Amino acid sequence: MPLAGGSALLINVRADPRPFSPNGDGINDATQVYYDLSRLVSPSPVDVDIVDLAGRRVRQLFSGLQGGGSYAMPWDGADANGAALPPGIYLVRVTLASDTGGESAVRVVELVY
Repeated sequence: MPLAGGSALLINVRADPRPFSPNGDGINDATQVYYDLSRLVSPSPVDVDIVDLAGRRVRQLFSGLQGGGSYAMPWDGADANGAALPPGIYLVRVTLASDTGGESAVRVVELVY
């Protein structure tokens, strides 16, 4: 039973910097997806995905078990095959599955060149 009282398990979800520009100049070449897991008593399944505006997953940054704590997952602007994605607006989706159901958060990140 991963819940230790309270409700919000997935908190402080954000991408930083946004926008970011993976053009190799050494400035804002990647973004970090930050999130905190709280009130978990045991590790639970977490997925961190990048999706396009049509809802298609273009990259999975993480899929596995995580316990309570603070996390950061880098994204370099590439798709699942390592190819550079076109400039545009993408969504970061963090999903936590727990015995109490599940929580997810979606945030916007802008990819520019």
